[in-house]
Amino acid sequence: MRKSAIIIALFSACALFYVCSQQTDESVTQGVQLYNQNELEKALPHFKTASEKTGDSEAFAYLAETYRRLGEKKEAREAAEKSLEIEPCNSFAHVSLSYLYNPMYGDWEGADRDKAWAHIQKGIECDPNDGNIWLAAWTEAIYQKDREIEGKSLNMLIKTGFLTPTILAFNRWMLLHLPQDAILLTNGDMDTYPAVALQETEGFRSDVTVMNYSLLNTRWYQQHIQDRYNVRFPLTDEELDNLKATKDKKDKLKTVASRIMGEIIRAKAENRFERPVAISITVGDFSFAEGFEDHFVLMGAYNLWSDQKVEPNHDLDAIKTSLESLNISDFTGPFVSAADRSPVRIVSTKKIALNFTELAILVIKEKTAMNQPDKALSMLRWAERANETIIKEPEISAKLEELRNSITNSGQ
Repeated sequence: MRKSAIIIALFSACALFYVCSQQTDESVTQGVQLYNQNELEKALPHFKTASEKTGDSEAFAYLAETYRRLGEKKEAREAAEKSLEIEPCNSFAHVSLSYLYNPMYGDWEGADRDKAWAHIQKGIECDPNDGNIWLAAWTEAIYQKDREIEGKSLNMLIKTGFLTPTILAFNRWMLLHLPQDAILLTNGDMDTYPAVALQETEGFRSDVTVMNYSLLNTRWYQQHIQDRYNVRFPLTDEELDNLKATKDKKDKLKTVASRIMGEIIRAKAENRFERPVAISITVGDFSFAEGFEDHFVLMGAYNLWSDQKVEPNHDLDAIKTSLESLNISDFTGPFVSAADRSPVRIVSTKKIALNFTELAILVIKEKTAMNQPDKALSMLRWAERANETIIKEPEISAKLEELRNSITNSGQ
């Protein structure tokens, strides 16, 4: 009888462990699914459950990064440190702590740039195939003036497949038609890292200065652009040292980067800045060009400064040529690596392809209005292939069908 009781107890314990383990696995899975949709507040309780019940290092790392992105810095540090206590070489936890300690991503009492750099180096040591750590390493290597790590970061982002062939193809397209020695203002991660990685690893359009709008708010990055690419901002070093964010007459914030771009544009208008200036179509905020919007011409992947005012502010033939230079088959794969742990990149990067059809629709509408149905139809066929192969949006399919009918009717 006693033996039977022991067997039953052991069976019950095993069954309980199986149920708990299954529930925890489900918590992690559900948490990751929500995290990858950038539903961080909904993901948080799932990671709490998983970490508390299993003590799993990866669950704690996800918990830490979720806390960090929600602005809960102390909780993020505690969870990341717990992850490393369990598994000292968890690169995810090291990446999370590198961002947490870096004052560039939020100044708080725990910010410590030396600790941020130490966690990047440890993350690289632990898992040199984790592209997330190399992404963090690139910007910090520029700050630390570590040219070796800076270059290696860009090489490893491609070697590990973190920058996918599809996002690299988009950035090649963005760089391809730019004027010689242009300065290209970019917006975020996926129109900056791949572009500079192509320049570093392939020498592709290395004459172009890729300048990230967000990083331009920092003095060290401004100096990097000046020193590395021989860009002379129309501001003295003293003026750059003292430049602060302000508010305009309408109480709208003008960032340091916005003020620098404003000075560059004014210098262009006064013939005091020689290099061509282009703004990537991925840059949504164009407020720095206020008063000079009619000097920018949409050419395809970017808006290019013109010394003369332009009307209309797009070059249809240049846009058409730019789009038709794309090899649609280059865009059949994912824009974001499965290894990417940024929910923002996961959610937003795939939308970058919408630029293709938006540009094509502009050309189709204008060519139809100009009574050039053959050119409109040619662009329409291209847009249909792009939508079927890359974007696969029913709403765009319906819009293209409307345009096809419009072209047909215009020819009657």
